[in-house]
Amino acid sequence: MRVLYIEDNAVDADLTRRYFQQHHAMIDLDIVSCLSDGIAKLSRSHDYHLLLTDLKLPDGSGLEALSWVRQHDVPISVVILTGQGDEASSLAALKQGADEYVVKRNDYLSGLAASLFSALARFRSVPKYLSRHIRVLYVEHNPYDADLAVRFLATHAPYIELTLVQSASDVLSHLPLQSGEPAEFDLVLIDYRLPGKDGLELVRELRHTRQLTLPLVLITGQGSEDVIAQALHLGVDDFISKHDGYLYELAAFLEKVSRTAELRKEHRELLKLNAALRQVQAVFDSTSEGVLIADLKPRILTVNKAYTDITGYAESEVLGKNPGFIKSGRHHRTFYQTLWKSLSETGSWRGEIWNRRKTGEVFPQFLSLNTVVNEQGQATHYVGIFNDLSYQKESEQRLQTLTHYDPLTQLPNRLLLLSRIDHAIDQAEGQDRQVAVLYLDLDRFKNINDSYGHQEGDGCLKTLAQRLSHHLGKEDTLARMGGDEFIVVLEGIAHPERAAQKAESLLELMQKPITLSSGLEVVCAASIGISLYPQDATTATELIQYADTAMNQAKSLGRNTYRFFTEELTIQARCRLDLENSIRKALKENEFVLHYQPVIDAQSQRVVGAEALVRWHQNKENLLGPDKFIPVAEDSGLIIPLGRWVLRQACLQMRRWLDMGIRLDFMAVNLSGVQFNLGSVEQEVFDALQCSGLPPSFLDLELTESIIMDYGNKSLSIMNKLKEQGVSLSIDDFGTGYSSLAHLKNFPVDRLKIDKSFVQSLEEQTKDMAIVTTIINMAHNLGMKVVAEGVETLAQQELLKQLECEFFQGFYFSRALDDVAFVHWYEAHSSKYHHS
Repeated sequence: MRVLYIEDNAVDADLTRRYFQQHHAMIDLDIVSCLSDGIAKLSRSHDYHLLLTDLKLPDGSGLEALSWVRQHDVPISVVILTGQGDEASSLAALKQGADEYVVKRNDYLSGLAASLFSALARFRSVPKYLSRHIRVLYVEHNPYDADLAVRFLATHAPYIELTLVQSASDVLSHLPLQSGEPAEFDLVLIDYRLPGKDGLELVRELRHTRQLTLPLVLITGQGSEDVIAQALHLGVDDFISKHDGYLYELAAFLEKVSRTAELRKEHRELLKLNAALRQVQAVFDSTSEGVLIADLKPRILTVNKAYTDITGYAESEVLGKNPGFIKSGRHHRTFYQTLWKSLSETGSWRGEIWNRRKTGEVFPQFLSLNTVVNEQGQATHYVGIFNDLSYQKESEQRLQTLTHYDPLTQLPNRLLLLSRIDHAIDQAEGQDRQVAVLYLDLDRFKNINDSYGHQEGDGCLKTLAQRLSHHLGKEDTLARMGGDEFIVVLEGIAHPERAAQKAESLLELMQKPITLSSGLEVVCAASIGISLYPQDATTATELIQYADTAMNQAKSLGRNTYRFFTEELTIQARCRLDLENSIRKALKENEFVLHYQPVIDAQSQRVVGAEALVRWHQNKENLLGPDKFIPVAEDSGLIIPLGRWVLRQACLQMRRWLDMGIRLDFMAVNLSGVQFNLGSVEQEVFDALQCSGLPPSFLDLELTESIIMDYGNKSLSIMNKLKEQGVSLSIDDFGTGYSSLAHLKNFPVDRLKIDKSFVQSLEEQTKDMAIVTTIINMAHNLGMKVVAEGVETLAQQELLKQLECEFFQGFYFSRALDDVAFVHWYEAHSSKYHHS
């Protein structure tokens, strides 16, 4: 039933809407708040069955709405809502044509639906309602009788529209060929006496051949009882005899037949609807899937038994609540934003979601959400249907564990290990990294099983698995191959030495005794074989096979050791580890020194700064450059303490030179990417400046392009904090990375240092000349100064000066010098260019 409800009290309107949604879903309320809006709705739409209006409205009264409906002959029932003690208005409403009035007592909502249906039935029972437009197909061969009927109905019942034809064939041509097709008429009026095919034959054709359900009325002469009996048997709805005054009865008779047919149709539809509703209710109540229906706010209107069984909440505990009150907290806000966006744009959403039961337990659901719309396509409700996936997830987890994990140690088994290695290979290939597979076999583990039993042996394996798991990093994989064999996968390593270092730490860990349940202690030493991707193999199976081969080599060499599949790598790894240990020792024994290379002003030739470069005095005769040890220091993390030492020593030296009267504008110190990513650069710079007493403006920190590009926003944040301390920042080796000046404009950079590879080919007028020109021009446009590295000839200096490069650095002026030699060179250079 479509009901237009005029109610200015928002609370009353909302209560009525929610009550009908929950208890009488077949009543579709369209609510407006004033008389003018109600009349506007009635003027535009003719599909309302009933008008429900409050008596007192802000711009008129319910009686005015009633009067408008009756004056405009709108065919709807009218019910007036009045307050208590206003019986006079109620009687006035009935006198003016209201079909019912309802007093707003405390419990009036419980009986309101019944009052509406009663009023609608009462309205439809009166002749005025029945006297609606009726389309009649009238077949009459006698022109005199046909003319009388047409003129009489036109005068006394203009709402009956007659279409006149003269034969059965004419009727058949105006009607559908079969049941279910739309008809242009509400009723067929058939005169019995027709030429050719008589009225009974026509009825038989319509009812039995075409199986039309359209109401059929037969007109007969007086005393035609046999014809009438046959007609009724064939399926006519009614008959009328041509007595003297039959035309005066015809209009009411046609209305009655039309209305009876309509009522039968409504009854059939109602029976069908009730059957469907019972079926839906049965499904709603018995389905194992949880179901909820919510309004658009959204608030829960109803839930089924499965919903309460799954969530643990009773129906009374959830009605009126937002469906999201059982959120688990596992999903980010964007998850729900995507859900609601899909529901709004497409009318549906499906997917897995985690919610929380009344007990607090978080559980998975597969949820399907849909928007319900009315005949006008407007959203009215939301429906959610969900399955509890808890058992399915538990079964999947159990199967996953049985399929991919060792039952004794709960470590990945061979199947999962192969998948992990394949993944590691894919990752390494994209990052130009290596993968190491370490095959670990316990030495003489059979003796433990034979001496103490398999139960003690299993206990040892479980203890070892726990120790190894705790020792390895989160990104590493530990698996059990079976028996006393384990495999470790190291992902994304830069050098084979990392694998050797890990193998040594594992061998050391294996020396820790294990206490048996009997109280005895045993040591499970091991032999380890190492294979590498891509040097040794490119598939998981081959890597395991070659690591096994290397492990057997380790056993043959005396056990409790490791070997690479390639012997050369074993030697290289040991050498690299020796170098790492030597760097660690050199830091403790102060074997590192700083040398300083001057930076020259292009125009004045004044020495404006120096770059601090670290050297290693391995012994009195041997001085190593940074290329010999910095890569190992970076890989091992030793660059952090080394970089901290360089920074502090450079600041102290600059302070001493300033105190000596040496006029330098800055001391440049290089920062490593490892320092930038893993160290605390801002604090270390602050500490070095505090310790030395050097003003921040005299310190210039040099960063490579790769540092800025690799660490993105983190780089920007650190650089801003360094600038806040007052130091200057330079980009070293510019042009060798993959950044651009356009990108660097976002970073607080003071100077660019052009890489020496570009400078050294300037004289050949290659494309590097164009690159250098572009770098200098764009740097100037961005407010940066430019330092050219690797200047070795006068010609290079002159070309760079023409390009307006501000500073030079290179062997043409001086190599890097120790602190004493730098002072002597500085004094000689300053004297030469008259800068005292």
